Amino acid sequence: MGGDDAVPATLRSTFERRLDRADGLLFLADFDGTLAPIVEDPTTATPLDGVPESLRALRDTDRIAVGLVSGRALADLRERAGVSGVHYAGNHGLELQAPAAEGEDADPEIEIHPDAAAAADAVGEVAGDVASRIDGIDGAAVEDKGVTATVHYRGVDESAVPNVQRAVEAAVADADADLRITSGKKIFEIRPAVDWDKGAAVEWLRDRLVPDDERWLTVYVGDDVTDEDAFAALDDGVGIAVGRTETAAEHALSDPEAVRALVGWLAGTGRRHVAGDADGEA
Repeated sequence: MGGDDAVPATLRSTFERRLDRADGLLFLADFDGTLAPIVEDPTTATPLDGVPESLRALRDTDRIAVGLVSGRALADLRERAGVSGVHYAGNHGLELQAPAAEGEDADPEIEIHPDAAAAADAVGEVAGDVASRIDGIDGAAVEDKGVTATVHYRGVDESAVPNVQRAVEAAVADADADLRITSGKKIFEIRPAVDWDKGAAVEWLRDRLVPDDERWLTVYVGDDVTDEDAFAALDDGVGIAVGRTETAAEHALSDPEAVRALVGWLAGTGRRHVAGDADGEA
């Protein structure tokens, strides 16, 4: 997994300088393509070895909070990430969940954006309609995630992708609900037309986790176009794009392996700067 040298020197320098001046660290990250490699079958995605352990080390450090923000359904994200005691934002922030309070065993209920909850039945109907329309297109699949749906075409022949897109557009146009289509890495997403995205989720997490009278450094790491909303919401935080060159993020990493090195460095040397003891133990 590499040592300190596996993290670009400019990025290490940024963290060291900014953390030395900060009261705490809010570390936020996407999952697929960031903490876990993109795979042909999204149901087999898992974080890279060592990543959950590093996230737990950050979670257990005073004045550090951790959150995962993903397009996956929140329950699916929690199960795949395998890290308790952190905040989760699923379905691009339409689902939000805090960890259990100290002394309590059960996690709080998932908070769902009310407009998204109201549109869930319509999203499910459209997902079923799309599934019927793309039946027979090899490699295409529909994933109903409750308040959103994802149409995967990673395994579809390039010549058939326009057919998938037309099927999605037709199903949404025929729907008796206000829905919108967004795109990502080899996917089309069907979402309720709600003014909420990963950027709003970042703001929600920051409001919940950062004390009003303190200056914490907010960091967001993500690989997809939907993460641009999160980068835009960082204000004076640090955005790190993964495998992307056209981005508003301040820094870039090549792939999830590089993210693993960064998270490992933060869980080791980096977190000592938050504690104000870069030469000692966190």
